[in-house]
Amino acid sequence: MRTFASLLIEPSRFPTLFWNRYRKTIKLCASSIPRPGRTVVNVEFRCWLLRLMFEVQAPVQFPPSFSANIFRGALGTRLPRHVFSPTQSQSGPSGLADPPRPFVLRAKHLDGLALTPGETFYLHLHLFAQFSAQITEAFHDAQPFHGAVRLRDSEPQIEIVLPLFPTGSEIDQATVDFLTPTELKHNDTLASTPCFSILFTRAATRLRSLAGFYGQPINLDFESLAARSEQIELLEHSLTYERAQRFSTRTGQTHPLGGFAGRARYQGQLRDFLPILRAAQYTGVGRQTVWGKGEIKVTAVEP
Repeated sequence: MRTFASLLIEPSRFPTLFWNRYRKTIKLCASSIPRPGRTVVNVEFRCWLLRLMFEVQAPVQFPPSFSANIFRGALGTRLPRHVFSPTQSQSGPSGLADPPRPFVLRAKHLDGLALTPGETFYLHLHLFAQFSAQITEAFHDAQPFHGAVRLRDSEPQIEIVLPLFPTGSEIDQATVDFLTPTELKHNDTLASTPCFSILFTRAATRLRSLAGFYGQPINLDFESLAARSEQIELLEHSLTYERAQRFSTRTGQTHPLGGFAGRARYQGQLRDFLPILRAAQYTGVGRQTVWGKGEIKVTAVEP
C-alpha cells in the first residue's frame, strides 16, 4: 500500500477535481479493511473518505456554523446502535469507558449556504471502520432538514494510509489552524488556550482509542511522547471564541456548542509529534469532533 502523505491538506474539503484525480490512483477499500476484533499492530493508521451527494427538494438555509449538526438527528434515528453509539461490550480493548464513534462528519463548507430546489451539495465523512454501507443506507432512509433534502448519490470511498512514524529532518516550528470551534479538556476543565501538550495528548488519546477499538492498535510509546510534548512552546496564537447551542428534537433539551477557532504557532523539536497531529486532521480532536468541531490543519514551517 502506497502512503500518500501529500494528501494531508484540509481533508474535509475535497473539490471535484481532487476527488476525480485520486479516485483511480488510491487503492479503494478491499478485504484488508480492519474490523472490530481484528488485531494488527502497526505504526500507521487507515481511514476512509466518503462523499455523499444530496439534492435539495425545498429551499434550505444552513446555519452560520455547526452545519454537521443538521445531520445528527437523522443518523441517530436510522443508524444501527452499534455504529452510532458503540459500547464496550463489543470487541475492543479494555479500559475505554466511552468508545469513539467510527466516523466524523465534515460540513464546514456548508456553513451559511442557502440552496434552492434542484441544487446539490456534498457531505464529507471520515470513517475508521467498514460502515459505509450502513451510513449510506441511513441517509437514504433519513430526512435531513425535515425532508427538504434527499440523498442522490455516493462516491466510492477512498482509503488513506497515514504514517505515524516520523521521517525527515527536524522541524522547529509548526502552525495549527483550528478551522472549526475546538474544545480541549484538561483535568476535567476546558483549556482556555491550545497549549501544545494538551492538544497533542487529546489528539493522541483519540487516535489510540480509535485504532485500538477498530482493530488497528498502534505500536508507539504514547506516554513518552506525551511527556516530551511539555517541552514544546506555544509561541503565539490568534484565536476567537464562538458560542452557540443545539436543540434536540428527540429529547427537547438544549445543548451548548462552542470553542476557540483561529491559528496557533508552536516552537520546539516537533518532528516526532507531527505524524499524530496530521492524523488528527482526519480524526478530529476535542469534544464533539464527530459533529464538526475540532477540525484542524497542520503546517510544518520548514527551516
